[in-house]
Amino acid sequence: MINVLIADDEKWMRDTLLTSIEWERYGFHIVGEAGDGAEALCMIEQHEPDIVLTDIQMPHLDGIALLEKVKESGLAPIFIYFSGYDRFEYAKSALKLGAVDYILKPVDEDELMETLLKAKALIEKDAGRKEKAPMKGSYYEKLFLRIKTYIEDHYMYDVSLDTIANEFSFHPNYLSKLFKEETGKNFIDYLTGIRIRIAKELLMDVKHSINEVAAMVGYSDAKYFSKVFKKYVGLSPKEYIGKRR
Repeated sequence: MINVLIADDEKWMRDTLLTSIEWERYGFHIVGEAGDGAEALCMIEQHEPDIVLTDIQMPHLDGIALLEKVKESGLAPIFIYFSGYDRFEYAKSALKLGAVDYILKPVDEDELMETLLKAKALIEKDAGRKEKAPMKGSYYEKLFLRIKTYIEDHYMYDVSLDTIANEFSFHPNYLSKLFKEETGKNFIDYLTGIRIRIAKELLMDVKHSINEVAAMVGYSDAKYFSKVFKKYVGLSPKEYIGKRR
């Protein structure tokens, strides 16, 4: 089954989507429904759906910001947007970020079904590649080793799941699941772990300031770096320096 999350601030719209399509018949399973962008983000992190069917205009977090937040978390569900706003800039932003399609309200059931089946085909194609992995065990081990090496060599740049997926010709959704299976972590946690490990080493050198270390491990915002560092280490960079030096 392909897991789907529906997000729309209008309950009647969610109810319409839930009842207008024979989800189970076509191989889809609804894992939940969200009434705003913030709730949708929590549910995506909790359920890790394969597809997110979402309105582009929602309270707290709109559909575009939602996709950006999801990418930051290292997850990579396929996004399908719908909206009553016939504005090209919305569609352009959505598709640029990797959405499969942008559907105008009122939603045409046939158009929606066609888009869902297209997304399902992409997911199943990636799943088929994964199923073949045991037959090519050494190949996939070597490939993932190359991916890890790439991250070790590029952690100081603006590297993302999409960057690596493009570099190694993977769909981001497949690569996200591969990371979880191979490392037990999502991509962003894996990348952050490397950055924090290197940062701890650099902070021991008195010639580097905290701002310099932040930039050296890929953070343009030193305050954000300090926040992430404390989350992972339990100490701020300044506290860590005072304790270790």
